[in-house]
Amino acid sequence: MEEARIITTKLQNHERGYYDIWQRIIEISKEEMLSMINECISLYDEFETTKAEEVLKKLQCAECDENIMNLINDAIDSAELFDFDEVTKILTNIKESLGE
Repeated sequence: MEEARIITTKLQNHERGYYDIWQRIIEISKEEMLSMINECISLYDEFETTKAEEVLKKLQCAECDENIMNLINDAIDSAELFDFDEVTKILTNIKESLGE
């Protein structure tokens, strides 16, 4: 437990090595999320709604900030209402907020 506290402090202090690794993990996670969003939009464009909803459920399990999680949940709600245009708009907003 003490080791976790020490590492957390090093991350919070942006200590070289620890912080660099953390930044890379975040970047990989962001890239993966963007990839999943692009896949989901493509699936909706191709009317592959069942596959797209599977990707949305995976996105729902992603570790991300509260605002993005709320958008993902809104996309899932819209998908359940078969409002696929709204899902695509929401996913595009998420991509923009992630910097793509």
